[in-house]
Formats: sequence, C-alpha cells, structure tokens
Amino acid sequence: MPDFFSLFSLPKNFSIDEKELERNYFALQRQYHPDKFVAGTASERIAALNKSTEITNAYQVLSNPLKRAEYLLAEHNIRVNGENDNVKPSHELLMEIMEIREKLSEAEARDLKNLEAFAETEIKESIGRLAKDFAGNELEKAAEDAMRLKYLTKFLDEIKLKKRSVRPL
Repeated sequence: MPDFFSLFSLPKNFSIDEKELERNYFALQRQYHPDKFVAGTASERIAALNKSTEITNAYQVLSNPLKRAEYLLAEHNIRVNGENDNVKPSHELLMEIMEIREKLSEAEARDLKNLEAFAETEIKESIGRLAKDFAGNELEKAAEDAMRLKYLTKFLDEIKLKKRSVRPL
C-alpha cells in the first residue's frame, strides 16, 4: 500500500493540517501534471500520468475524514465499510442506525431540516471521536467509529435527497 502521508510530507495521523495537505497537493500537481510532459517521451508521459493519478487518489483519501480513517485502519489490516471487511458493526451500532433510519422514514418535510442538523452534528462528533481513537491507538474503537461515520454520511445524503424531492416546482 503506498504511503499517502509521506507523499504529502505529512505525519501519519488521523488529525492532519488540511491547508498543508492542499498546499502540498497543488505543489505536487504542478510538478507532475501530465501537461508538463507533452514533449517528453512516451514513458515520461505515462510516468507523469501515473504519478498525477497517484497524487489525486492520495489527496482524495486524505482530504476525506472517512476515507482517511479507512486508509489508516487498512494499514493495520483492519478493513471496514467495504466488501472484504474483517470487522463488522456492533449490535449497538446497528440498533442506533436502525433508529436513525426510522426517523428519516417517518419524517415529514418540515422535519428534514432538523434531521439534517442532527446528522451534521453527529458526523462532526464522530470525526472528533476518530481523532481521539487514533491518537490513543484505540483501533477497535476507530473501526466502530469509522463504520458509524459511514452510516451517518449515508443518512445525511438520504436526507438531502429527500429534501430535494419534496421541494415544490
């Protein structure tokens, strides 16, 4: 697995300096962008394209708290939120998510704004918990919180979709 943190000269932590990540991303893209290698050999152009793709992929992972958590967990052979998971959500988490989903299914149009605010607050809290989990090297908790964050993110997306569908034309 490539080391995305080293690519951007960042310490390997869940909590990162997002402005530094962005600065380093643009610096690397200026250095390796395929347009700079148009006059180069075919192998130079391919290498630049591959490096630019790696930089973009790494940036997409590190700039997203959920993807960053999943990446850090995968480095410890803990896979969550995918096809080959080796950690499953707890019964408590599944019950919590089921209750939250019930709220959405029963929600009237006027309730959606409150549900959206609730989901956004819960997402921020989950990100904060992930930072503490990783700082304390509590990977089991981090796995559970990463799964919770994924459910909450999906929930927020569903709320936004439902809000768009109930708006008058």
